[in-house]
Amino acid sequence: SRSYIIGIDEAGRGPVLGPMVYAALAFPADDPCPPELAGYEDSKALTPVKRERLFAALPAAALPEIRVISSAEICRRQFGPPGESLNDISFAAAFELIRRFIARGLTISRVVVDTVGRPEAYVEKLKREFSSHPGIRFTVESKADANYTVVGAASICAKVTRDRLVEHMHETYTEKFAAANAERAYPDTVPLPTTSTGSGYPGDPATKRWLVSNLDPVFGWPSNVRFSWKNVATPTPDLPFLPALFQTEDEPPTVDPNRPTTVAAHKAHLEKMTAFPAEVASQAAGLPVEGSFCSFRSHPSGWHWQHVNAL
Repeated sequence: SRSYIIGIDEAGRGPVLGPMVYAALAFPADDPCPPELAGYEDSKALTPVKRERLFAALPAAALPEIRVISSAEICRRQFGPPGESLNDISFAAAFELIRRFIARGLTISRVVVDTVGRPEAYVEKLKREFSSHPGIRFTVESKADANYTVVGAASICAKVTRDRLVEHMHETYTEKFAAANAERAYPDTVPLPTTSTGSGYPGDPATKRWLVSNLDPVFGWPSNVRFSWKNVATPTPDLPFLPALFQTEDEPPTVDPNRPTTVAAHKAHLEKMTAFPAEVASQAAGLPVEGSFCSFRSHPSGWHWQHVNAL
């Protein structure tokens, strides 16, 4: 059977908003720059229009696989035991995509990956993970998406997928907020949150304004925010919130001992809001909650409450 080369890249590793998307592209070739993929390069060097055009024009022989890692999943895995770094999550996504191709019965001769961390260490991880497949050659490089078209094509698949998801997320959030505001879910005294998210990167002034504007002092941010990111997990004058509640599987939740009255105040505030069940107030009071380390509760307006995040 024909052997395949696989290129792997991601989109959305750094933003504080939206998912991280990993994509792998398998192509029947012996060269990681097959002529059929000429023009497929680093997605960051292409306009959105060109990315969409190339995505739609992928050769029929190209086999893509996508792994979408939502903001909620990133937060859960980073906060929850045993606690994973973003690199750990990235490695696991790449491993999963390779395993999908193996499960499809493809003969894989080579895998080329845009690096996360040190390339040498990443190669060793891949060799250990796929030690039962000694015939696979692994190449891990910085800028692999610019140097190998099979990785560039994967980069385009990841970026187009993320862009579409972010656009859908923005439209959905805007619609939910409009509906909630029409139902007077927010008091008249609360300023209307801005819906302009900017690029989604922490340093973008528009994104910073969105985070400040859309932070609810009790319910935090919508679930499209990676609240495990340092710039939103640390209180600031612009982003004031209550301290986190933490819980492991065999320990009761604890709170900041230097602020013993905060949880009581939090509970009292929640009890005044008749739209929410009593169990939410109990959670805020530090009583045992369902789940191990992180719990999400839906709100009619589309907001989510997370007891791990500092609210």
